[in-house]
Amino acid sequence: MYNTSLQSLLLVLFAISLFCCNKPEIANIEGVYFGKVVGKYSPVHYSIGSMRLTMGKTEFLVDGNASEIPPNGSGSYEIIGDKILFIDSTLRALDSYSDFMLFGEYEFKFNGRKLKIWKEGDYD
Repeated sequence: MYNTSLQSLLLVLFAISLFCCNKPEIANIEGVYFGKVVGKYSPVHYSIGSMRLTMGKTEFLVDGNASEIPPNGSGSYEIIGDKILFIDSTLRALDSYSDFMLFGEYEFKFNGRKLKIWKEGDYD
């Protein structure tokens, strides 16, 4: 009887430890991505620019074409569920392109190779 009770207790403790310590898996999006950025000014007016996005473990770097959007930027990011929170350390409040910099909360999809980032806005 003692042995059965001890086994049951150990089984319950093991199940609790799995439940309590099991953290959701966070996507590893580290890498270098090349793509296009679409900046929408209104439902019919938009700009397209090319960019290279380098994602480190917690930091990012954007290299854009100087004559296009987005401008260059860098900072840190955090993945929270199915969203990415970007903090651009180069953001300047008076910058005319600040709306096109990676700053704030974005939704994302990552299939292991392709990374798609978008921000819901007034002109979706």
